[in-house]
Amino acid sequence: LRALTFSVLSPSLFKVTGHRRRRRSFSPVSRRPSHRSGMSSSFSASALCNVSGSSNSSESMKDPYPLWKFVVKGDRISGGGGNYNWKCNFCSEVKNGSYTRVKAHLLCETGKGIQTYSKVKIDDPAKLRKLHRESQDYKKSLLPKVPPFSNEPIFSHTSIEATLVRLGGLPFNLSRNPYYVSSYTIAANSNFSSYKPPGYNKLRITLLCKETENVDSENWSLYKDDRRGQASYVREKILDEIWWEKVDYILDFTRPIYDMIRVCDTDQSSLHLVYKIWDIMVQKVKDAIYKKEGKLDYEESTFFNVVKGILSSRWSKGSTPLHSLAHSLNPRFYTEEWLNEVPGRVVPNANNEISTQRLQCFRRLFQSRDERFKINTEFAIFSQKLEGIFLNIDCMHDMAMMDAKNWWATYGSQVPMLQALAYKLLGQPSSSSCSERNWSTYKFIHSCTRNKLTHKCAQDLVFIHNNLRLLSRRSEEHT
Repeated sequence: LRALTFSVLSPSLFKVTGHRRRRRSFSPVSRRPSHRSGMSSSFSASALCNVSGSSNSSESMKDPYPLWKFVVKGDRISGGGGNYNWKCNFCSEVKNGSYTRVKAHLLCETGKGIQTYSKVKIDDPAKLRKLHRESQDYKKSLLPKVPPFSNEPIFSHTSIEATLVRLGGLPFNLSRNPYYVSSYTIAANSNFSSYKPPGYNKLRITLLCKETENVDSENWSLYKDDRRGQASYVREKILDEIWWEKVDYILDFTRPIYDMIRVCDTDQSSLHLVYKIWDIMVQKVKDAIYKKEGKLDYEESTFFNVVKGILSSRWSKGSTPLHSLAHSLNPRFYTEEWLNEVPGRVVPNANNEISTQRLQCFRRLFQSRDERFKINTEFAIFSQKLEGIFLNIDCMHDMAMMDAKNWWATYGSQVPMLQALAYKLLGQPSSSSCSERNWSTYKFIHSCTRNKLTHKCAQDLVFIHNNLRLLSRRSEEHT
């Protein structure tokens, strides 16, 4: 019985009565049912005896794959991966797979893609698990010992990094930069006990020139998205006249939007002009789209409705009641010249939306009911030109010609409260927070609070910053 057990458990070299046996190969297709039931039970018992004997032996512990001893390994399956045909010593079933499937089968692990053996005793899996665990513990004991350490140095280092970000004026988005993460990862995984970070001159001159050359040549040549197919596609689009017609069309109906942003994105007083610029911009966008589609003014355009919906959505976020009040205090919008420029124009006090927001501003600015009555009376005198200086011919003529703030300084003495309010609003610039970017690359690098940079140095920094940002966004570590 011992000779038979040893011959089954040692498939590589069988020495029974001094003779070498050939390795057997098993295939699920050619397997025939076993007719030796008595042999199976004694075979299982012998295997378990080997389990109990091997659990305390040093040789079994040193074996990284001890469970191979409890199956008969057959031919290797083509395709790689360490897969074999093998036969279980307990259930005599023929399976195929790697050591992972052998372990799952013998240790009765479910969800591993292989059936566990059903005819199992209660102690069998426990003994096999013990043998497997001892082998794993031995492998772990061979690994280099890592001395225990406290979390206090990590917390201290993290606090230093946070202080550097706050005192250096660095953006919090720096933590998402893969170059920032990799620098600390390399330092943590390397023995840099005597390392000192580069100094002022090295960063400013030597490393700057080296990084410029690196960005200009090496990284872009290794860029994985740089393919001939994409280059051919770009060349095809550049030489395509139909594509350029579409580009011209996009520029035609977006140019008024860009012009409005440019006018509002200045330090000059333009708060009282926002409504007028908005109306002109929407009309120009409509004219460009209708011209391309060949439609008349009264016809419906689906594309224009979509564009106008987007513009109106953005307008509702940036518009405030102060825009309406400043628009109402512009004297030019009450002249015949301005009303006749575009058909359908009305004076500000005849527009329901503007009047509603103007009254809302009056309620916020003047808490007393008597003050609101007085300011409303003065606005009525101004808007209707009912009496006093507003009936003067020069006053009416200068409404269309003079700057709004200068006009109020010349003719606004009859309505002092409204005049003081006009001084405050008509000198204000309009908000551009909805249209400008949060960061400007050049301003980020060349700010007044930083050291004086030469023109060449600033250009190199802008070049490196833009290109590294493009490359880092393609990195897997970018978040």
